[in-house]
Amino acid sequence: MCLSKDLRQQLKTWTATEQAARTRENDAAQALTTEQKRWVHLNTRLDELERLLAPVR
Repeated sequence: MCLSKDLRQQLKTWTATEQAARTRENDAAQALTTEQKRWVHLNTRLDELERLLAPVR
């Protein structure tokens, strides 16, 4: 079965759009992971400070 020229072009366009969306999704996932790691690091530091500032019993 032979696709028409228009259908082939539409398929190319759709494929490129899908790939761009997958790339954006991957970039967003990586950015989210980076931010989550920063928050974990910050929370760890805050926990350490709380322990250091806690009254001695």
